[in-house]
Amino acid sequence: MTVEEDLDLLTDDIRKLKIEYEIFFNGGSKKPPVDLRSRVEKILKKYGDTQKLNSHQRFRYNTLASRFSLFCDLWRNRMRAREEGNDRRIHIEEIQEAPAPPPPPKPSGGQEVLFKEVILKPEEEHNKILKLYENLKDCRETYHDTSSLPSLGAFEQFVSQKAEQLKKSERCSSVAFMIVLVDDRVKFQAAPVRSTDSAPNEPVKS
Repeated sequence: MTVEEDLDLLTDDIRKLKIEYEIFFNGGSKKPPVDLRSRVEKILKKYGDTQKLNSHQRFRYNTLASRFSLFCDLWRNRMRAREEGNDRRIHIEEIQEAPAPPPPPKPSGGQEVLFKEVILKPEEEHNKILKLYENLKDCRETYHDTSSLPSLGAFEQFVSQKAEQLKKSERCSSVAFMIVLVDDRVKFQAAPVRSTDSAPNEPVKS
C-alpha cells in the first residue's frame, strides 16, 4: 500500500475504533476491539520513525497520532473506572480533543511536491481524479491557502482536457498531475510522462 492509502486506512480505523469502544463500554460487546487497535498501532509504528513522509503526510500522521493518543488515555481511564466498579460512562464526545499540531513549515524558495498522480486514460480513471481533487482540497486547508476551488465536475473536465492536450502536444503516453507547494501557495501542475514507469518531465503550469 502507498503512504496515502495507509493514512486513509488509519483515519477510517481510528473512527471505527472509537465506535467499537463505545459499544464495548456500553455493554454491547464482551471484549474491547483489541485486533483493530493492534492494526492502528502497527500503522502508527510503521511511520513513527521514518523520514519517508513529506511535510503534508507528516502533518496528517501527527494529527491522527495525537487523536489516537487522546482516545487511548480516555479508554484507559474508563477501563480503570470499570474495574473499580465506578464507570461514569465518560463519552469521547464530551472530552475536549487535543489541539491539532501546527501546519508543517513551508519551504523557503523552491517547491515541494505534496501529491502526484499519473493519468493514462482520464475517461477510465475517475477514482484517480477524485483522489487528486480531495488531496488538492486537503492541501489547501492544511496550508491555509484560500484560493478558490472549482467543482468536482469542472475539475474532472479540466484534468481530462489538459491530459489530452499534453499527450497530443508532447507525444507522451500519460500525464503526471502534481500538487506542489510553492512559497505560500498550493499549485496544481501537469507534466508529460513518456512511459508509465518513468519520471515526469518539466511541469507545465496549470
